[in-house]
Amino acid sequence: MYFTAAMLTLAAPTAAQAATGTMDIGGAVNNNLAGNIVGVGFTWTASTNTLKLTSVYTRQKIHIKCAATDVINLEYTGEVMVFATENGIHCLGSLNLTGSGGQLWVASDTEGIRAERALTFSDGNFRVEGGHPFAGIRSANSDVTIGGAAYVDASGYQGIVAKGYLNIHTSGSVNAFATGTYASDAISAGNVTISQGTVTSGGNYAGGSVRGIFVISGSSGVSLTVNGNLNGSDQQVSGGQLTVTGRVAGNLTVKSGGTATLSGAVGGNLVVRDSGTVTTVDGSVEGNLMVTGGTVTVKGSVGGTTTHTGGTLNGKQAFEPVTNITGIQASVTASAGEGNLLHGTVVPATATNKSIVWSVHDAGTTGAAIFGTNGFTAYVAGTAIIRATIADGLAVGTPYTQDFAITVNPAPGECITPAALTGVVAPVAGASPSTAINDGTGFSASLVWDGNPVVFDYETAHTATVTLLAETGYTFSCGFANTAQIAGFTVNGIVPVWVENSGSWLKFKVTFPATRTAPPIPMFLGLADEYTAGSHAVMWKVTGAGSSALTTFKVNGKLALWFNPSEAGTYLVEASSDDGKLRIWKYVKVK
Repeated sequence: MYFTAAMLTLAAPTAAQAATGTMDIGGAVNNNLAGNIVGVGFTWTASTNTLKLTSVYTRQKIHIKCAATDVINLEYTGEVMVFATENGIHCLGSLNLTGSGGQLWVASDTEGIRAERALTFSDGNFRVEGGHPFAGIRSANSDVTIGGAAYVDASGYQGIVAKGYLNIHTSGSVNAFATGTYASDAISAGNVTISQGTVTSGGNYAGGSVRGIFVISGSSGVSLTVNGNLNGSDQQVSGGQLTVTGRVAGNLTVKSGGTATLSGAVGGNLVVRDSGTVTTVDGSVEGNLMVTGGTVTVKGSVGGTTTHTGGTLNGKQAFEPVTNITGIQASVTASAGEGNLLHGTVVPATATNKSIVWSVHDAGTTGAAIFGTNGFTAYVAGTAIIRATIADGLAVGTPYTQDFAITVNPAPGECITPAALTGVVAPVAGASPSTAINDGTGFSASLVWDGNPVVFDYETAHTATVTLLAETGYTFSCGFANTAQIAGFTVNGIVPVWVENSGSWLKFKVTFPATRTAPPIPMFLGLADEYTAGSHAVMWKVTGAGSSALTTFKVNGKLALWFNPSEAGTYLVEASSDDGKLRIWKYVKVK
């Protein structure tokens, strides 16, 4: 049964160069590929190397005798038939096929569709039949690619043959059949990748077998069904479904949630790993068997070594050792009888045995002890070594042990309730900020002005961030969540806004009243009358009414935004408008 795909189209690539040579089509031979050709049921467009077939095509063979480097596009519409005693469709270069609204049916006594180079099926339905001893579909020297929404049925002495790779990534399906008394493989390629679509091989005698190095990947909708033997050295299923009714000749790896159902034997090694992977072998495994994950059933014998470190083999779960225990706190606080709970997480989560027994390996000076099943307490500051033990954690009869160094911190000290903080110099317009602030009982204090101003601006409410750091033996952990709960707590008479309380330090912000109004005339801001040569660079500006018009700044007649004198002397600093009508200046002495 054939279907017309109504899915996302994978367009065939256009030709890289104008084709050269001739074409036999519609019963006429040696048509020049350099010009356009029109016949019954077909058109050839030379500019795009495109041959279009319709349902009224007269069934004759199509031989495209182009250069090996040419890429030919073949598009069909409707029900199109090509019947020939020799190759049905033969291209000496690469051939891209796509179509819609029916199927392209090619039947030949020799090759059905043959390209000497790459052969690509994008969209459409393709029924291709070859004769004995030929293939239905063959790329003689390159790859076969089946993508887009292509449905491909190929049959012959061999179904599909690729000298290089066979790549299948289609939302449709692929059926390959090898028929006849001496039929060969239904699929034969150097390497076969199946990442989308369903692929089935079949035929009589040995005709259902396939040959190549197969890689099956993708979702559960991807499948390869081999009604015969799977011949090749190393096969891989990393997603999707593999079904083989005959023998797998070489090695087979099943992983990443893939599924393999094998009616015959595996001639090489069988490797199964990753959770979700299911593998069933009705026959034997003639090489080695390695199971590190998933579910595996082998009904026959194993000729080599069996390694079972994960997953399930023939209904038995593998022993999985413990490799780590995580989640143990690095420190606790000393307490008089009140303990902490030890909650360890066993790694991996699938370990066979995970029950932890806790003990004190070295209490040091802490007086540490275990109570109950996982309670831990310590009375004095120091370091305690706590040991976790899992019986049969590494192997049956071999425990897993892991030690943890836990720091015991001193118990909380005397509670601090600071009142009024002093020593803060309030903002004054034009002055440099001061970070002065007085310490208090049990704590040190520090102050930082938000925005890091060089000088305080006029008409601005400046904010400072204050941090109080508790000294040893003291704490801010006294039940208050913010400074407003401490009666009378002020800075220069201002009630601060709480930011954070960690217990060992307290942080808050203080916003001071706006600085005074700018002067009625322009004047320099932040520029002193006297400096020491090379002392530091001063970034200066002007303030006051009309100051916005002063945009040109000079020192001793040269443009400058910084005052950074390197030699002693008297310097002329000036600011002026662009038109020079407004100007202020100041002499600064440098020693």
